Amino acid sequence: MIDVRNPKVDIRAWGNEVHIANFPDDGFCGKLLCLCKSYRSSIHRHKNKNKTLHLLGKDFEKPLVYFEAGNDPENMEGRLIYPGESINVFDGIWHRFNGLEDAVFVEVSQPDVESERYKEMIGGLIPDFLNWKQSILETYGRKWWKRK
Repeated sequence: MIDVRNPKVDIRAWGNEVHIANFPDDGFCGKLLCLCKSYRSSIHRHKNKNKTLHLLGKDFEKPLVYFEAGNDPENMEGRLIYPGESINVFDGIWHRFNGLEDAVFVEVSQPDVESERYKEMIGGLIPDFLNWKQSILETYGRKWWKRK
């Protein structure tokens, strides 16, 4: 039998989450994370959730997201993420994604439980976005249009 349904959509300060699948009894979850340009997620971690994020896109030379992660929410490592790249995020690791451009991640993970998400800093619009974006790109020594 074909089971067709409308996925749940959660509106976030940074865009939205489309819940393709969330099956706690079967142990898996799949989502689309739709991140808006000039917005960022909260700095957060999950108690019991490992996940892989895969950035969709067709221009593999243009970074779309600045991703931060680490053990300390005040001192996270950052990296530009390009379409076609995947990131593993393990439980207990603080992380945040920042939209350099509109971007869509596919998330594959253990079941999503909102009560097991811990936030350190709330997300939303990135202050002084154009200067912030330029600083990020200069820090990484990359031209906006060309990966080194």
